[in-house]
Amino acid sequence: MQIHQELQKPIRKRKWIRIIVSICVIGLVGVVGVSYYIGSSLVHPDRKEVNISPADAGIPYESISFKNINDDVQLRGWSMKTKQPSDKWVIVSHGYGGNRAIWKEKTLEFYQFFLNNGINVLTFDYRNSGESDGDTTTIGAMEKHDLLSAIQYIRAEYPSAEIGLYGVSQGAATSLLAGSESDDIAFVIADSSFHELEDYLEENLPHWSGLPSYPFTPIILSIVPKMVGHEMEDVSPVLSMQYIDVPILLLHSKGDTAIPISSSQQMYEQYKDSKQIKFIEYENPKHIKLFEDEPDRYKEDLEAFLEEIEFMQGT
Repeated sequence: MQIHQELQKPIRKRKWIRIIVSICVIGLVGVVGVSYYIGSSLVHPDRKEVNISPADAGIPYESISFKNINDDVQLRGWSMKTKQPSDKWVIVSHGYGGNRAIWKEKTLEFYQFFLNNGINVLTFDYRNSGESDGDTTTIGAMEKHDLLSAIQYIRAEYPSAEIGLYGVSQGAATSLLAGSESDDIAFVIADSSFHELEDYLEENLPHWSGLPSYPFTPIILSIVPKMVGHEMEDVSPVLSMQYIDVPILLLHSKGDTAIPISSSQQMYEQYKDSKQIKFIEYENPKHIKLFEDEPDRYKEDLEAFLEEIEFMQGT
């Protein structure tokens, strides 16, 4: 009897080891599976319908399309011209998961602001957004080439054009990335940009995923580059800015929890002594809601910047 009990002890021990190992394996598979799902969701956000038209505000426009110069993804948008002929242009870039209707109907007022100041407007949906083709969002890596293609489109259609870039959130980061690789731009306005994608996601991915940082964030960040075919360090507005030699305006809300104001603060501090750069902080507690919530002040700040750099029509 005692011998039998002694023989049973190793069997029970091995059984518990198998159970514990099985639980660990199931847990690991679960964590990796959830991480893969979140990573896939990150690069395949749901498309939002473009539910406005410049015609809704009586703005004459032309529907346009052009291809990305690197991979031929078809991109679609609008071109809006001033009543009096102008060589001034601004390309307006939307944020992650959005489209050219950044603030829905309020966006038309924003377009009109530029038109009233003698600046033509081109806006479009980035890949995998709105009405454009593509099935993957790369959070700046390939969107940079989408924007460079838009610049090239204007340059081909209007050889004497002077082109500025305006963007919000991911569109702001993309404007800084593209601005560092184009000799055809006159300024960059970046509203609520992140400073470096990898650092930003390491700190803030739980805000988007709803998951605890550990163990999910490291796994997600190892999966996403394989999904998009680009390393995260390729998307670094703060490093790209060293190659921008035109005026830069950074705008950010102090209460922004999606992309903390520290991103813009870091970019400003790094270049305030070597670039023509201006940084404006707002008390607003929301992400990319500055124009929507404070349109008068926002337009005044943009107008002051455009006047200072002599980009208004007739300056």
